[in-house]
Amino acid sequence: MECSDSGYTFTHMKKIRYYLLMTLVLVGVNSKAANYQSNASDSSIEKGHISYRIGTSLPLGSFGSTDYFEKGAGYAMPGIALELNLTRKIHGGPYSWCISSRSSANFANQMDLINDMNYANPGNGYDVQWGTYSMSGLMAGVKYDFKPNKKVSITPRFMLGMVVATLPEMLLRSSWNSSYWYKESSCTASSFSSLLGLGMEVKIFRHMKFLANVDMQRAYPLFVSRETLSSSGNRNLETLAQPMHTLSFTVGLAAELK
Repeated sequence: MECSDSGYTFTHMKKIRYYLLMTLVLVGVNSKAANYQSNASDSSIEKGHISYRIGTSLPLGSFGSTDYFEKGAGYAMPGIALELNLTRKIHGGPYSWCISSRSSANFANQMDLINDMNYANPGNGYDVQWGTYSMSGLMAGVKYDFKPNKKVSITPRFMLGMVVATLPEMLLRSSWNSSYWYKESSCTASSFSSLLGLGMEVKIFRHMKFLANVDMQRAYPLFVSRETLSSSGNRNLETLAQPMHTLSFTVGLAAELK
């Protein structure tokens, strides 16, 4: 019986050692798998992206007004909007900081100004040559990512910055008197600017997204010492406040940062 008991005990101990060894092996395998999944999930977390967008810029308010008698009427037309953006996640959460270099150009509505001037001054017959409004600058702010699913994000953002705005040169001539002309020189001014936007991001490849944004940008440049000249020899320096508010619709691509 002693030999039988010792044999049973020896066999039982072998089984215990076997189960302990299997348990250690399974724990080790599970630990390696967990570490692999953790590393994989860490590598899948988006750290941010760099993007480029292009679209259209629509003038708002007095900037796009064609009312000849309205103060600050800019006669601006739809133009082009460009943006180069760097976005970086804040601690891997839904908030990101972002820096953007933005530019826009809006053509001046020559025909509407000619019609208004001819209406206000019948019999003179004016002709106008007018350039393009432009605005460019650097902005910084925050963005929030709301994800309805894994591939789509809704991204409201708010940004502040400084822009340099340019008033175009305008040359006015009388079709009835070829010797008469009036010229407003081009002028630049810097201004504080704000931007409120809403975007959508759609993941199309592993590290690439399609972007669509609508942004409202506001700027209040004050143009000082704008020179005006006329054929009669008059020369004046004027100060002009010209709000330049725009609504832009842009699309583009983003490459994720690693």
